Amino acid sequence: SSIVWQAPARLRDHVEIDISVARFGTTSFEVRYVGWRGEQQLFEASMTYVGVRRGTTETMPVPDGFREAVARAGAGPA
Repeated sequence: SSIVWQAPARLRDHVEIDISVARFGTTSFEVRYVGWRGEQQLFEASMTYVGVRRGTTETMPVPDGFREAVARAGAGPA
């Protein structure tokens, strides 16, 4: 994960965060977060999530249903 700050947010600021999937891999996907105060961008962050079979450490493919839901929401990679 990573974050790059462009400006500070302060107590009682109204901050909106845009969330999208920036990239799909076979067993992982990267989520992008962009924070705004009005028209001013405050930060950009990303986090990579990896699919793991429940109760194991074995990776698994990102479920098709999740990919399809992201696409329907218009929140997937361009």
